[in-house]
Amino acid sequence: MDAIVTKMEETLERKKSIVYIVEKRTNAIDYIRRIHESAYYQQNSKSPLHWMNVANIQKIDFEKSIDIQKRLIGWFSLGLSLAPLLSTDKGPAFVRALVQLMEEYDYQFELGSAMQGVKVLLAKKQQSHTVVSENEHIKSKIVKTGNAVIYEFLKVFNISIAKDLDYFHVVFSLLEILEQIYKKFDKETCSSKYVYDAILKIDSRLKHQIFGFLSKEIDKMASQIIREQLEFINLCTTSKDPRDMSQQSKLSSSSSSSSSTTTPVATQTTATLSSSSSSSSAVALSNSSSYNQNNNAPSFSSTSDKSIGSSD
Repeated sequence: MDAIVTKMEETLERKKSIVYIVEKRTNAIDYIRRIHESAYYQQNSKSPLHWMNVANIQKIDFEKSIDIQKRLIGWFSLGLSLAPLLSTDKGPAFVRALVQLMEEYDYQFELGSAMQGVKVLLAKKQQSHTVVSENEHIKSKIVKTGNAVIYEFLKVFNISIAKDLDYFHVVFSLLEILEQIYKKFDKETCSSKYVYDAILKIDSRLKHQIFGFLSKEIDKMASQIIREQLEFINLCTTSKDPRDMSQQSKLSSSSSSSSSTTTPVATQTTATLSSSSSSSSAVALSNSSSYNQNNNAPSFSSTSDKSIGSSD
């Protein structure tokens, strides 16, 4: 009897965790999407959204990020590969397809050549299609025919098309698909231990490769905006030499967009901190991960995910 009660309690906890994961990620997706919309439609926006209530990220900030551009072709492939899975019924088969797709995505876009070689050595000789059961581990593995790796779900495109991809179009589409993917994690059909563990694995990979990555990149952009504002304030308040006027003029032009996009809170903070190290102040401000009630900013900190284990 005690074993039955314990099992029921564990199932209930998994159901609650699935609901929590879906709510947390859909909120994060919505917030990141609104940040991008604020940047993309900035000229038509009367009240632009500020990242963590610190700085308004502009379109050019995203477009000039080298690390973001490097991932663009991978995100394009992932979005096109995820879209067909939306027609799959909820449950173990859907989760298994996602696990396999993320394995293939990691192999193609995340691993170095050395690790790819190891994966090929361990790859299955032929592709096998088995019935997915909620009472068995959901596994993924790279499959090969001869020495060639073949993908079951991942759609790969020539890297030459990357130059024709628009960053915002790719991200808007990917975020929309991911939101629908998370909403298909049903607490009733995905609450068995093995399916739940697979969901945690999927969530962890998506967080690392998309949500967490984007939040860190936007943090860097916000940090740079605050840093430029601090440098400009410091120069204006400490330099009276006419010979420095040309330098002030240069900083003024580079900081004009930043000064207009920081919030009143951030502006007051920069004035207060102008006598301290501009770099460290900017980093401290940009790394804030608390909820912002005005912007509904979700927390991206790892501590907020402790209750769902490996979803960190």
